[in-house]
Amino acid sequence: MFDLSFFCMGSSFRVLAAGPLAARGTEPEEAVGAARALLDGMDESLSRFRPESELSVLNGDPRTVVPASIELRDAVRAALWAAARSRGLSDPTMGEALIRAGYGSTRSGTAPAALDEVLAAAPPRRPARPDPARRWSSVVVDDRRGSIRRPVGVRLDLGGSAKGFGADRAASLLVDQARYAVDCAGDIRVGGPAAFARPFEILVEHPFDEQPAARLSLTGGAWRRQASPGACG
Repeated sequence: MFDLSFFCMGSSFRVLAAGPLAARGTEPEEAVGAARALLDGMDESLSRFRPESELSVLNGDPRTVVPASIELRDAVRAALWAAARSRGLSDPTMGEALIRAGYGSTRSGTAPAALDEVLAAAPPRRPARPDPARRWSSVVVDDRRGSIRRPVGVRLDLGGSAKGFGADRAASLLVDQARYAVDCAGDIRVGGPAAFARPFEILVEHPFDEQPAARLSLTGGAWRRQASPGACG
């Protein structure tokens, strides 16, 4: 099993592969390297914290309809799919609200406060609710014109979906491997025929205990942690 850990999207990523299915298949080191290159490219293109990223350029464009690459269109389409499936709980149009709340720059490299201290200082909590404005439903990905249309003033943030989308995209480069896993900061995709004989054991970290909160056995598919909006670094 070739195992590579690296920093991407402001988080720790990990990609593993166990070797090609066919004699002339891609070697695991090469397959994992291609998956990392894809994820690094997504980080450069989709981060709202990089002023030169395509997402930042789109957000800064005053036009309603903006030309967009197939990579950005696919990423926004995935975010809109998540918004529809969650009935707006996962909302890619929260970019401006996140900036107003003080999340205008990356927290990458900043030591986090202790979780118990954060919870003690936080205001009373309530279940999450979608924005009734449903601005995400006004965002349109147009593949025929190669563009994205969004209302004036809407700034897109893909932090709620980019890592899961990245895990799926990276996994597509590993399908000729006997066994593989992609971990994008907790958004996990595993697969390969050998995984059915030897499943991956996923340990879910407990926020307050050294013992895992859960142990999952996966042979194929994906598991996604619950994450806050704007988590993409």
